[in-house]
Amino acid sequence: MASAAIPILFKPVLIDGKEYCDGGLVSNLPAWTFDRNRLLDESCLTISSILSDAPPMDDEALRSIAPLRGASLYERVASSALSGASDLNTRGLLNHLRLPLEPGFGLLDFERTSKHLQAVQDATDVSASRLELLRYEMDSLDEIHGQISEYLKQIGVDPESLRTALVRDVRLSGRKPAAYRPWRCRGYENYQDDLLLLPAKDSLVSTAVETKRLIYKDITTDAGAADYYNLGTETRYAKLLPRDRCWIVVIPVNHDGTSGCRSESGIELTRAITIDGSHALPNNLVQHASKMRDLVDEFSVYTPYVND
Repeated sequence: MASAAIPILFKPVLIDGKEYCDGGLVSNLPAWTFDRNRLLDESCLTISSILSDAPPMDDEALRSIAPLRGASLYERVASSALSGASDLNTRGLLNHLRLPLEPGFGLLDFERTSKHLQAVQDATDVSASRLELLRYEMDSLDEIHGQISEYLKQIGVDPESLRTALVRDVRLSGRKPAAYRPWRCRGYENYQDDLLLLPAKDSLVSTAVETKRLIYKDITTDAGAADYYNLGTETRYAKLLPRDRCWIVVIPVNHDGTSGCRSESGIELTRAITIDGSHALPNNLVQHASKMRDLVDEFSVYTPYVND
């Protein structure tokens, strides 16, 4: 079968006088088919799913990895040839979500036993559940935005300039977050920071995620503005942040599966929720930030950390 003729490992298959091999080496994950959609709408979300025969390794696993020999070496060569191509094809996508299928057996396990087939079905079901959760997350942002808009009206603040965003982390090869970026936004239509990469350190989002604490800043003060516009070494991107903001609230999402967390060990894509506005809030910003966190807890799929 030509579709199983993985280059280097197996000979090409001769069909009608022509040699064929597995095309996955060139385009195992053809995300390019949606290039036109992304050109028409740069915020277009591309969701892909690919069969993965090995879990992503963190820095500790990479340091302790043993030399590969024999069949394991050939299996890793084949996996790198196929999945490596998909990594390269999708690395440059601005708004790409990957849902891996992890059935628990190797790329070169060709037996079609009931165990293998059930493993693939189970992995498919898990991926489908994650996709459904993504839909719930998207709907949650609309609910969050609406509830906070109503709250602002109650305290006499015009919600017209309200902006809310779900922020996810960006990882390379399964390691620690390399950056953070908004993946779902409301109220960003006239702004340029909706696809801005936030550094994994020294930004308000990274600080909130790492400390698991609610962060709120009065951007009208020098200290608050310095924290808001601080993007670490990426100072050239700070100009993309709007200059009309008066305050910002960053709510980290519970990914520990503790303290009443609704999800299974925090499998949501979102790591934090950002809320900001250009109209000053009356009295104490701390109280307003806590109220916004309570609204997120009550009207969304997320469970914020509560440890003021």
